[in-house]
Amino acid sequence: MANFKPELLAPGGSIEKIETALHYGADAVYAGVKGFSLRAISELDESGIEKALSFVKDKGKKLYLCLNLFARNEDIKELEKFIHFLKKYSPDAFIVTDPGVIGFINEKLPHIPIHLSTQTNTTNSASIKFWKKHSNIKRVTLARELTLDEIKAIRKDISDVELELFIHGALCLSYSGRCYLSEYLNKRSANRGDCTQPCRWRYSIVEETRKGMYFPIEEDSKGTLIMNYRDLCLAKRIPELTKIGIDSFKIEGRNKSSYYLASVVRVYRDIIDTFLKEGENFSFRQEWLDELKKISHRGYTEGFISVEDDDSFFYEDNYIQDYIPVGIVKSVVKSFANCKVVNVEIKNQIKIGDIVECLLPGFKTFRFELKEMMIDSNDRLEKAHPGMNIDIKVPNIDIKPGDFLRKKAGN
Repeated sequence: MANFKPELLAPGGSIEKIETALHYGADAVYAGVKGFSLRAISELDESGIEKALSFVKDKGKKLYLCLNLFARNEDIKELEKFIHFLKKYSPDAFIVTDPGVIGFINEKLPHIPIHLSTQTNTTNSASIKFWKKHSNIKRVTLARELTLDEIKAIRKDISDVELELFIHGALCLSYSGRCYLSEYLNKRSANRGDCTQPCRWRYSIVEETRKGMYFPIEEDSKGTLIMNYRDLCLAKRIPELTKIGIDSFKIEGRNKSSYYLASVVRVYRDIIDTFLKEGENFSFRQEWLDELKKISHRGYTEGFISVEDDDSFFYEDNYIQDYIPVGIVKSVVKSFANCKVVNVEIKNQIKIGDIVECLLPGFKTFRFELKEMMIDSNDRLEKAHPGMNIDIKVPNIDIKPGDFLRKKAGN
């Protein structure tokens, strides 16, 4: 275990998100192939994949491509048409669910490793041995429904297959994401990348002879969101999971924002690195959890790994969002002795007098009062709006392109 270092794997729903994930410390990213993954609105086409692979390789990192939809016959035919591209631009691995797609890859692209998606519901060692024997998989993403003891037992039994585990992000009400509710209600299948998230809606009972009279479904005294899961957060479990020998820690969120990625990746990067450095002297720091609570979330749970009786899966309200991103640094325009001028792409409204935080890689945060904004280097602004590119003065800190700026929500 002395030289063991788990991989930090982040979602890459777009080129900007891939750049952000690597900027803040991810070792690898996973991205969906257009038409073949489970996040239809966050997939890459051929040009996007080519650009992503070039960028990732230049950074010395890894890119895994998701081909993890439940395939129909027409999907396999479409995959045949895509094979020339995949041969030319080989990713570091494919993340796959369907046995037919696995067989296709083993036949057509045997040199590219296969990672088994969480959609296969892998909950025991025998399943992993089966997939290894018949499909030559390199890695398995374990089901979120496993307890800590079950994960330990699987790791003890399996030494020739890498184990990957989700550590942060949204949880699905259905077993490892195999949900049919969206397809039933909206004709949009979660198993084909088009989930409308009806589990997040509010529901009531209507008695058939009393139309228009809605009776609340009472889960408990706090509310009626009977299928609304909290978000997974295993930040405190990273040392234990590292000791067990989990090869890759995976963050959910291909549909989430670049700011979400910046915040989450830098926290887990710092936890992993600090534990590897401090070893048995490691102690969890509240500032890590405080940072994770600053991004939009539904409340946190440790899920099936938790042993706490009060760690509820269900969340009684909507998103919590204490801070909002206001911009991303595009370039450093000028440097002076006591300040810098940076060009920023504005994400949310910002105005003179706002208290702004700059999120730097390495879990460094600098807070300053915004005193000067300019457009075209001359015209001074009192307020800037989303979509604008402006120059602002910041303290003389180690700020770089790709760094995010944020402020407290409601200010």
